[in-house]
Amino acid sequence: MHRLLPLVLLLAALPATAQPVPADTFRARAVRLLAAFFSGDDAAASVHFDEAMRAALTAEQSAAIRQQLGAQMGPLVGRGVQRLVEEGGYCRVHTWHNFARTSLDVHVFFHAHGRVSGLFFRPALPETTVPYADTSAFRERPFRLTRPDAPGLDGTLAVPARPTGLVPMVLLVHGSGPPDRDGTVGGTKAFRDLR
Repeated sequence: MHRLLPLVLLLAALPATAQPVPADTFRARAVRLLAAFFSGDDAAASVHFDEAMRAALTAEQSAAIRQQLGAQMGPLVGRGVQRLVEEGGYCRVHTWHNFARTSLDVHVFFHAHGRVSGLFFRPALPETTVPYADTSAFRERPFRLTRPDAPGLDGTLAVPARPTGLVPMVLLVHGSGPPDRDGTVGGTKAFRDLR
């Protein structure tokens, strides 16, 4: 695929007085923002931005991104289901956007108080499992590690489907930036491949 547009991502500090916003509200806001963005209504899209995002992504820059997407991917033909992930004081809604030539995974980052603090565009990668993985041998469920003096850490717990006694445990923690729980870099999903 051609070189994709530069990353547009700003993450600002989370205010201490922020009031939590329900997850369904984040999804609805992401849908409205992206519909406005891709239709060229930059005023409606920027209503959802925090101050830093508004300053960083101007109407001219938005138009340039849309033009580059159109040249590389063709016209937008459909959108997929939104998925929400909470991580490190932010909520991330991501959805597939299907274009004539390929698909794009668009991530919208929200502060807990509901304002958009970043957008991230990358080629959509299909959910895959390495061919040698026996997915019937384990089960997964979400979990959260908590401490009274630190933010919670969301994760995925993979356990044997049929344990025979005690089993060892390994905790894998991703690095800095906005990676997902699989440690995805390009087409490689390092943490998923270790299961």
